[in-house]
Amino acid sequence: MKLVFRTDGSATIGLGHVMRCLALAQVAQESGHSSVFIMAPGGEKIAERLRAEQCMVLPLVSKMGSKEDAVETTRLAREQAANWIIADGYQFDTGYQQTVRKENIPLLFIDDYGHAGQYDADIILNQNFYADEMKYRNAAEHGQQLLGPMYALLRREFVLWQVRKRTIAKTATRILVSMGGADTRNDTGRVLKCLESMDRGTWEITVVSGAANPHLKLLEQAARESRHAMTLLANVSNMAALMAEADVGITAGGSTCYELLYMGLPGIVLITADNQERNVLALGRTDAVVNAGWNTKTDDRSLIALLDSVIGDQTLRSRLSAKGMGIVDGRGCSRVLSAMQRPHA
Repeated sequence: MKLVFRTDGSATIGLGHVMRCLALAQVAQESGHSSVFIMAPGGEKIAERLRAEQCMVLPLVSKMGSKEDAVETTRLAREQAANWIIADGYQFDTGYQQTVRKENIPLLFIDDYGHAGQYDADIILNQNFYADEMKYRNAAEHGQQLLGPMYALLRREFVLWQVRKRTIAKTATRILVSMGGADTRNDTGRVLKCLESMDRGTWEITVVSGAANPHLKLLEQAARESRHAMTLLANVSNMAALMAEADVGITAGGSTCYELLYMGLPGIVLITADNQERNVLALGRTDAVVNAGWNTKTDDRSLIALLDSVIGDQTLRSRLSAKGMGIVDGRGCSRVLSAMQRPHA
């Protein structure tokens, strides 16, 4: 099969949509299939990563999410003899899907919270913890629904990390901070400032900055001036190894949540976008992560108190770790690819 992915990544949009599409492309490649990404301008750095992963990247000329975008995408898909189009992004609405479907190329639509209202896709994929509640009553009758974290799209680096046994330290001293691929508000810097102000000795802090982060120089300064042993890494491809080495992770509420769960890394999660809220609330209620609330509503004092309580609570972190590994098993991409290989109307 040849898969055409229509998705975008930039400092404004973030990189989550592209990275989970990459996860599916990696599994497809292992099964002998090839992948093409069609992307709008602004994602040059992530495009380099895709090419390094043996994916073709084609530039989009049309306005993102427009009817012209859908027409251009289907034309390019025809030229590439694509078997599937995979669309992932909140810029793609009902009309976009209908335009694609008219060309009779099967469409897999990756969704998070029902933003399109009505769905006209051969497969709707929603990997989120609450997805079973959505039911997608406005979906086309011919469509299949793949719902829940059993379909979580984890990149190869995680799936290959088979040993997930974790020793839970009495007090967490190795801290991983990763606030997404863009982090336009510099929540990373804020978290580091809060950690710096806490009186718990010194820690090993690993900070992961995404390819689209505009605050890299500020983070470099924070790392130089920190009293902790702080390492700043940009655009990494070994996140699984970094999570395996950490005692606790502090992240934004995007797809990184499922990486935390799979690796059994106790996570403190800030909500940084509307589309994250429902998922973080659901995971928090089930004791799979610690919900730190909205980045714009949680003040520094509250965040520091929460960080302090989790870092010092071995029992809580043990419970979070065990719960997470029971939710995500790492076979989501394989299940999705199997569904795509079945006949579709």
